[in-house]
Amino acid sequence: MDIWKSSNISNAYTTRPCTIETGGATRCSSAKDYGVGDNRYDGVGDKDGCDFSPYRMGNETFFSSGSGFTIDTTKKFTVVTRFITDDNTAEGAEGTLTDIKRFYVQDGVTHAMTQSPCSAIKDMNLLTDTKRSAAKQIFGDEDDHKVKVASSRPART
Repeated sequence: MDIWKSSNISNAYTTRPCTIETGGATRCSSAKDYGVGDNRYDGVGDKDGCDFSPYRMGNETFFSSGSGFTIDTTKKFTVVTRFITDDNTAEGAEGTLTDIKRFYVQDGVTHAMTQSPCSAIKDMNLLTDTKRSAAKQIFGDEDDHKVKVASSRPART
């Protein structure tokens, strides 16, 4: 998981499912395992991942430097990322991860992640399996994410 990729004008978080079920870090032993070159989608992990970037999703006024943006990156802010399971327990204990949700706090005000104005993912402001697949389709991306998630756990909406 790329929990935070950011500059002063854009940000994203990206899920990257893996088909390894060892419960910890695993070293890839070959170019194919790692997904190098022609093996990009044969590897054990999703090299592309599925990201949520407010700017890429169509909201150009949510996050950047200056007072005209919801989150003004010239000022301090806090980012909170929640990993939500189907039964509200810790993932791996009993619950299965269903959603990843983010919000921001700046100047004492909580700001939900922006909604995407793109029609097929209009209500997308968190990552779920259904919304990730829709985003992959809209942007014309290979949906290796769906393949890797399906091999590691049941799909959730």
